[in-house]
Amino acid sequence: MTMFTDDLDSLLNETLRQVHEALHCDMCSINLLTAEGRVLLCRAVRGEGARWFLGMDFGVEQGINGWIVREGQPVLIADADQDPRRLHVKGRTESIRAVVGAPLIVKGQALGVIYATARRPGVFTPAHLEFLVALAQQVAPAVQHAWLLEQAVRRAEEMESLLSISAVLAASLDVDQILQTIYEQASRIMDTSAFFVALYDPQRRELDFRLVYDQGRRLQPFTLPLNEKKGLADHIIRSKEPLLIRHLTKEQASLPIPPLVLGRPTQAWIGVPIKFADQVLGVISSQSYEPYAFTARQMRLLAAIAGQAGIGLQHANLVASLRQAQQAVAEERDKLVHLHRVVANVQRAEDVTSRLQQIANGLQPLGWGQVVVFLWDATLEIADLAYAGYTPDDEQILWDFWLPCHRGHVCFDQEMTHLRVGGCYYLPWDDPWVQEHAPWSGAGEAGRPVARADDGWHPLDRLYVPLLGRQNRMIGLIALGSPADGQRPTAEGLQIIELFAQEAALALENAQLVADLQLVNTDLQEMVDAQAHLLNTIEEMTTVLDLEEGIGHKQLAAVSRA
Repeated sequence: MTMFTDDLDSLLNETLRQVHEALHCDMCSINLLTAEGRVLLCRAVRGEGARWFLGMDFGVEQGINGWIVREGQPVLIADADQDPRRLHVKGRTESIRAVVGAPLIVKGQALGVIYATARRPGVFTPAHLEFLVALAQQVAPAVQHAWLLEQAVRRAEEMESLLSISAVLAASLDVDQILQTIYEQASRIMDTSAFFVALYDPQRRELDFRLVYDQGRRLQPFTLPLNEKKGLADHIIRSKEPLLIRHLTKEQASLPIPPLVLGRPTQAWIGVPIKFADQVLGVISSQSYEPYAFTARQMRLLAAIAGQAGIGLQHANLVASLRQAQQAVAEERDKLVHLHRVVANVQRAEDVTSRLQQIANGLQPLGWGQVVVFLWDATLEIADLAYAGYTPDDEQILWDFWLPCHRGHVCFDQEMTHLRVGGCYYLPWDDPWVQEHAPWSGAGEAGRPVARADDGWHPLDRLYVPLLGRQNRMIGLIALGSPADGQRPTAEGLQIIELFAQEAALALENAQLVADLQLVNTDLQEMVDAQAHLLNTIEEMTTVLDLEEGIGHKQLAAVSRA
């Protein structure tokens, strides 16, 4: 007597136990229609090679199983090799010869098939078929009941998982929390023996494997460049379509792109794109080390999770971008305030060297490890310099090696147009013109040059910011090196430096004008004081002469009276 239970797997396995004992078959299985009704899935199997068939699915239009479901009729086949309905699955069905099968039918609707096979032909009899048909009729209502209950529970779990993800995505702006929730909820509804979420960076054309799990253990994140020739995740990014692989080894030749294997290879694979509108944000992939672990329905569920993840990630990215923009604005504001203070200090400095030193010291906190400020004289030769980020022992090197030449009109002529970045000049050491004209490009204070590892800043690179005074006349130069971010400069990133250079140049000119006026005033004051002293001397001399003349007249008058 068949055991009836609400647990579908227990019911199917007990049924197969009875089949195996009664028919003495080599293998028996129960294959049920999926919810879509067009695919048979092996839900329970017993006997030789059972693990290779469990989870296997195939269309109802294929094979003897498909015929039984379509026709709703049992079959008894002495030798399956002679039957045109037979479905050949390489590596699995070669040993099948004798076949007996009966449909599971409730109210005229086929649910699936009870199927038994043997290695030797002709081993099954009409009595075996009669037993299988009777068992199928007896167990079909219980299978339907347990199957419907299982589907209801599964859909409830799936809905709960989707709702949980929605709640977290709506409440969280933390990307890592969003990704962790995706993994936890996906684990409730499918095999996540191996699992990853990779976020796509279109500017760098990289996949950031931000969350990676294997056998329940979270691994360190890593980044890989997008590969157009290998990698299933890369294919999903480019195609923007999901991908289901039931048996990687069997389907290898038909894959759209060879997989990129890192570590132990998996056998079943689902990958779906994370999209917002038509923009691909990343990939979610769940994998199993056992073949046939996933179904098309699970792929659709993962795609639904990915759809919600796309909204959450886009929201989080927008908020993060807004915060970054606000932070950038605040940092730019702080930089401007700092540089305005530097300009004020330049104007208050007592001499030219002190003014230049204020500029050098003021630029270093903005992320430049090395700063040199040059000032031209009337003949465009270097009149003075100040520096930050160097030692006094380096000063002579700065005079001799920091400029391609000492004359500004030669330094910045038409030959350097290709080196302009905004209003500045970026001189990469490996540029042919720089190699020819710059004494530091072969060695300089950084020593023997090394190959540029990437598109970043090289220790021998230089950045020049002209100091332009009134009437756009170059009065000097700011030379920068060793940026804290290690990146090549951009026109946008140099705007504040250029603005500061203009203010600093005017401050230097104004300070020099004030100094010159003070000198002129001092000279004038000295002239006025000298003239006043001379006038006083003249007045004193005039008074003495007048007194002497008066005394003389009195003496003459006295003599006359005598």
